[in-house]
Amino acid sequence: MQLVTQQFGIVEYTDEMLFTFPSGLFGFESLKKYVVVDDDETKPFRWLQSTDEAEVCFPLLDPELFVNSYKEQLPRDFQNGESYILCIVTLRNDKGQMTINLKGPLAIDANSNTGQQ
Repeated sequence: MQLVTQQFGIVEYTDEMLFTFPSGLFGFESLKKYVVVDDDETKPFRWLQSTDEAEVCFPLLDPELFVNSYKEQLPRDFQNGESYILCIVTLRNDKGQMTINLKGPLAIDANSNTGQQ
């Protein structure tokens, strides 16, 4: 499948790469389907690209880049061995400032291809 995006141009993905967030994300509850895009030019950022609306794309970072043992502080359902944890980053246009949402992490289960916030 293909998705035309502003950030990456054409993104090709398969059903195996598609993650479903049954409850959506805070503020984007109606958007349920996403792919995680890795771009060598923007590492360590990863990108959560909506397949429901191509204009919606969230920058992500591993929270342990900023807080040691972050994952150990999460509820048990987020600590599943098949899950990986990422946090949405807000990039500000002025002076390269950014914030990371440590209070609303994303748990993405690679086995079931589901996610939750």
